[in-house]
Amino acid sequence: MKSFLKKEQKVFYVKALNDLTQVETAIDMIRRNVDTEIELSILGKLSHDEFNNKKILVKKRRALRTYWHEHMDKKTDIGFFFHPEIGQIYIIGPLVPMFLYDVSGKKLGALTGGTYGILRGFGIGPKETMDFLNILDKGSYLLILKGYKKPLSRVENLLNKLNL
Repeated sequence: MKSFLKKEQKVFYVKALNDLTQVETAIDMIRRNVDTEIELSILGKLSHDEFNNKKILVKKRRALRTYWHEHMDKKTDIGFFFHPEIGQIYIIGPLVPMFLYDVSGKKLGALTGGTYGILRGFGIGPKETMDFLNILDKGSYLLILKGYKKPLSRVENLLNKLNL
């Protein structure tokens, strides 16, 4: 006898957060209130001064690794790439391999349309994607969650209640 089971597909939820305190609050809230596994990644931007000075850049990268390993998990992946329109970006979490995927010797996220294409691939509309990239360019963070709709809706409601 034939059977068919359609699995619920995971979806993406992206939230722009103004500063590191908001990111920490969001991560803490997710860990305390959501018992379903949600994949959590963060996109952030280094300041112009930090990536113009090689010595400062190396120190900043080390500090970021230490900071995020303390706030996420020691095994949390972190990667860096230079986006031609935004500057030096870092990605933390399970989406690192996607943004750092090698395309003819360049990282996918570093290609002119790479980061845009990745966000569009998450199901985000063209205008919203540009809005998110502009927000990232101004120094805010993008919290990117992947999970099932119901838990992500719960996270969205909790973040809204916290005014994040």
